[in-house]
Amino acid sequence: MDLEHAEDLLRQGRYPEAIDRFRELLSRDPDRAELRGRVAEAYRLSGNQERAFHHFHRAATLFLKGRDLLGAARMLEAANQVSPNEPEVLFRLAEVLKRLGKDRPLQVILRNLVKAATAAGDRRRLWALEELVSLVPHELDPQVDLAVTLAEVGRTTEAIARWKELASHLAKRGYDFTPRLMRVAELAPDKPAVGVQVSQLLLRYGRAREALAALVPFYEKFPEEVDVLEALLSALVAMDARDKILPARLELLKARTRLGQRGVALEEIKALLAALPHEPRVLEVSAHACAAFGLVGEACRLWIELAEVYDRHGLESERDRVVLLILKTDPAHRGALALAARVLRKGGRISEAESLERRLEDLLDSDQDSMAEVAEVDIGSWAEPTAGERQTARATEVIHEVDVLDVTRELSDVFDTHTPAGATQAGSNPFAQPEARGGGAKHRDPFFDPVRDVPREAPEAPEESTFPMDAVKSAELEALRAELDEDDDVTATDLARFEAWGAGPGRSPRADDWAHGPTEAARPAPRGRLVTDLLEELQRRKP
Repeated sequence: MDLEHAEDLLRQGRYPEAIDRFRELLSRDPDRAELRGRVAEAYRLSGNQERAFHHFHRAATLFLKGRDLLGAARMLEAANQVSPNEPEVLFRLAEVLKRLGKDRPLQVILRNLVKAATAAGDRRRLWALEELVSLVPHELDPQVDLAVTLAEVGRTTEAIARWKELASHLAKRGYDFTPRLMRVAELAPDKPAVGVQVSQLLLRYGRAREALAALVPFYEKFPEEVDVLEALLSALVAMDARDKILPARLELLKARTRLGQRGVALEEIKALLAALPHEPRVLEVSAHACAAFGLVGEACRLWIELAEVYDRHGLESERDRVVLLILKTDPAHRGALALAARVLRKGGRISEAESLERRLEDLLDSDQDSMAEVAEVDIGSWAEPTAGERQTARATEVIHEVDVLDVTRELSDVFDTHTPAGATQAGSNPFAQPEARGGGAKHRDPFFDPVRDVPREAPEAPEESTFPMDAVKSAELEALRAELDEDDDVTATDLARFEAWGAGPGRSPRADDWAHGPTEAARPAPRGRLVTDLLEELQRRKP
């Protein structure tokens, strides 16, 4: 009777009285879903939308508790009319419609939910997109939104997988997916693998500039990550940014060396030296990499070439730095001693140059004595050798000659830096080696004798040398002092040798020992400057 009276008041437009009557009834039975719905309707008609929304939402909850899906859908639709596009209401209404199997109205609610749930990482938006993609798999927009949302909630692996599936379809339809794909990289600043995959995907579809822009933040944060450097190099090659490619390759080589990736690093050194055999930056980084892998002989050979390049171009301080580095590694290195003697003679320091030349002659005489000892045999005790034995003996003799005359070429098969016949270096390389007499590119003799091939004539007008002779002597004397301390049988010859120069093994430099780098023109670009150059390249190529 009271309920009918409340309904009459509602029909008559006497809303305050109807509300009071309904609330009195509701106080007796607060879990009665239909009665709460009538209270909500009375509030709606009276203009109190806020209270109406509260009671509609509460009524829907009670209907769901009683497993009345139709009643719940009716209450949620009413709540959505009172306060449109509330994410929670839309989400619950979509769940009910899905359970009821009403696909057409469900699509509308899902699209509204996607637009309403805009908060970053909102799970309701992700759920709506997944349901919408399953309902309309032929539409691309929901799939793109889903790929972006997956990245927003931290599911980057799934996001990248979806982008890989979508990219070809989007490209065929002319859909510009670049901004949204770059957004995926922005959402994972601490995951360089995501940046690399985004860059590779952009490169695949011809967006090299955007690929580089996506990678620069990761390079700034992870400058030694090999995958990032590889992707960065690929982007620069695609952009044809020629002045940036070599610094990027050198940074990649240094990163591989630090990680101990010997095989790949040596192949890269081989390629760099074949392309730019006289480039100081290539020689410097390659030498340090070889030293890091224990290839000290090859490192010294590259340092000698670097010192010769510096000497040809008048970079005295850089030349002397490299020579000292070699002598620190191997105080008895023939090439470094020959170059030091030539520098001293050119600078007018004749006595010191002659001292170094005598040191070289002693070393060469010692080498020849070693060869003679190996070759001494009792010929009378031998029978006439066969042809095969003669061939074997000659091969052994050649091997000993190579070991004695060119002990620094451990990688002679790998590091073949000779210029092919007919090739020219002029024009492409400012440090190109001048042509040898008779034309053609200069060819380095594998049995190069540093004393025989280095001119000893003093210049007519000697200039003062900057070569730090005292540092060379100090390094060798310290090495010999340690050697003599360990040997109780010290002869007069040893003492004379100690007084004159001294000799002893040095230490191999570390790959990351860059305390005294080459000149500004030859030094590999510092990491910070390389980043700046990349940003300038992007700005310059901005369409």
